[in-house]
Amino acid sequence: MSQESIYSFPNFVPGKFTLLNFGTLEGRRRFIKHHSLAELKVTNQWTTELKDIYFIVECHDGTLWLTDFINYMLQHVILEKDNIKVLSFFDYPIFGIVGMSGNILVSTGLESNLKLINGRTHKVIDSVFDIAPFIPGDIHITKEQKVIIAGTFPWSASPPTGRVLSCIVTVKDQSGKRLIEYEKDSNNKPLFTYPFRVSSTSNGNVFVVDSLDKDFRGREVVIDQAGIIKGLYTGRHEVNTDHKPFTPSDVFATPSDHILVVDWEIHVVHILNNEGEFISYYCEDDMEFDIQRILLYPHQEHFI
Repeated sequence: MSQESIYSFPNFVPGKFTLLNFGTLEGRRRFIKHHSLAELKVTNQWTTELKDIYFIVECHDGTLWLTDFINYMLQHVILEKDNIKVLSFFDYPIFGIVGMSGNILVSTGLESNLKLINGRTHKVIDSVFDIAPFIPGDIHITKEQKVIIAGTFPWSASPPTGRVLSCIVTVKDQSGKRLIEYEKDSNNKPLFTYPFRVSSTSNGNVFVVDSLDKDFRGREVVIDQAGIIKGLYTGRHEVNTDHKPFTPSDVFATPSDHILVVDWEIHVVHILNNEGEFISYYCEDDMEFDIQRILLYPHQEHFI
């Protein structure tokens, strides 16, 4: 890993060496870059016939759900030693997917309610999660098993040009009851332009990738449980410029409560703490793979 690709500003005090358990940050002075903090290596690889793997969800039995965003396909598979075995497949456009109690919750961009797919029988039914009149996009389940759904009205698969969407991020309990909605600020202005991806941390903060235009220039919006914007992250001057804008395409909270944000246009992973404050970043030059989205085994902190 190149020593010139990881940046931060406080002094680093080493902690336990895991992928994203960096230790603690003290002081305000610039520190020497620690290129050996974490090493990203390809440990296994498989070949699939899918053209564009967009989501990966791991089940408790070790099987995976894969989505193909180009061909609108959803596959339930198992990874064998040198092969991918397909257990079932569906011809669905998938704009959000999460595992829930052995089943799969998906948004298809076609209806206001989420679909529930039985992980064993593969039967598809309507779920209790409905956000009408909005159409759901991304889905996230918190550590407290609350369901967070991003939605737009009218529906759009990407930030539109020339028209304004009504946008919402809503939080529901397991029965489908609405707990809180994030839509407008205290001045009655929209919180989001296009809420593309959502995640959360253990302190209750919600992280929303807000895309601002059709080129996916965007920002990371950090909202507390009361619906107050705690911060906006718009990239780093070391890597983001007018010619290389911040283009967040995914956000993920690790088990150690760090936030990873993929900056897909320049192939950089930004690392934030659970308050949305910058810690560091990784450039693609430090990796053995092309990073477009964050596809991980959430319990093991492994990329896939």
